[in-house]
Amino acid sequence: MSRAQILAVIVIFVMIAAVVGIFLFIKFRPSEDASKNNSGIPQENASVNESQNNQSINNQSQNNQSTPNQVVLVPPEITGISLREENGGYFCNKSLNPKHQVRLYTYKIIDGVKVLSENYTESKEIRDVCKSYPDINLSKEGINYNIRWEWKAVEGIEGYRIYQYCRIEEKNITRNYDYYIELNSLATKLIDNGLNLWRKYA
Repeated sequence: MSRAQILAVIVIFVMIAAVVGIFLFIKFRPSEDASKNNSGIPQENASVNESQNNQSINNQSQNNQSTPNQVVLVPPEITGISLREENGGYFCNKSLNPKHQVRLYTYKIIDGVKVLSENYTESKEIRDVCKSYPDINLSKEGINYNIRWEWKAVEGIEGYRIYQYCRIEEKNITRNYDYYIELNSLATKLIDNGLNLWRKYA
């Protein structure tokens, strides 16, 4: 092979190599959108957005966390009924007519502190107990009685606190929700057997 032929082969080889190199460069060169991720968000902002998304998720998680609820539920109602008892703690007759009422709260222990419900359930007033027993001659005798207060249980609490209203005008006795008693969370009734049951609210 002559020198001219060798030169021609070299030139052709160089040209082919150049064409192949240009083709490979075009095919595999970095795209103009290389700074974007698959979602179309520029990479430089992706970490910021990811951080913001994580913060949003964290905020939602914090908002949905089960934190102690300061608003404690109370039963929808509390009812009272007088119970005639020979040794009952209350007494009525023709001249004595005690009036009774209660307010029922619930409470939780939160961080070691007893937290009462913001709301309460109030009973209807019980009065004229003696008139419920028409067979009794109120001019000659009276009735000893207790009161049974009842309510439906509330879940997720530690207990109940019940405040007493009692008015016996003839004896100048008035308790205006300044006496109370506490019961555990399993209680659904209270037998109110007299003034000595209750303790003064300090």
